[in-house]
Amino acid sequence: MKKITALILVLVLCLGIIPMAFAEQEKTDDDRLRVYCIGDSLTFGVIPNTAGKREVTYPDVLAELLGEKFEVVNLGKPGRSLTEAGVCYLKQADYQQSLEAAADMYIIMLGTNDSNLWEKWDAEAFEHDLNMVVDAYKQVNPNTKVILIAPPTVL
Repeated sequence: MKKITALILVLVLCLGIIPMAFAEQEKTDDDRLRVYCIGDSLTFGVIPNTAGKREVTYPDVLAELLGEKFEVVNLGKPGRSLTEAGVCYLKQADYQQSLEAAADMYIIMLGTNDSNLWEKWDAEAFEHDLNMVVDAYKQVNPNTKVILIAPPTVL
């Protein structure tokens, strides 16, 4: 229950932050603001300790709550990590896809697999790679907003 409460809190915070972050940007109805959700199985929608996937993920809820002026893309993948501890995000095709999109906002929730599921946790490597990702997104779109979310503890 605590995990669901924490996720609801994150969504509420995002709903307050996202529209304010874009208040100064003018977009036409045909030019929706693009929000890319980067993460592991929690973003993808896997239900912990089961083989199932949620019918509705947090990016789905975010898209519904934000409305038609936003395009929310879910790039969550099971096993995804930021460092070499698992399925390293920096080596995946969707990392390049997310860079090429030069989205208006990136919501990054990585770290569960880096810190909880492998004994290879390296805080310095994680910080380095996270800074590198944020910098790369800022290089392709200097106006992009990046929201970092600490993942909930799963183990």
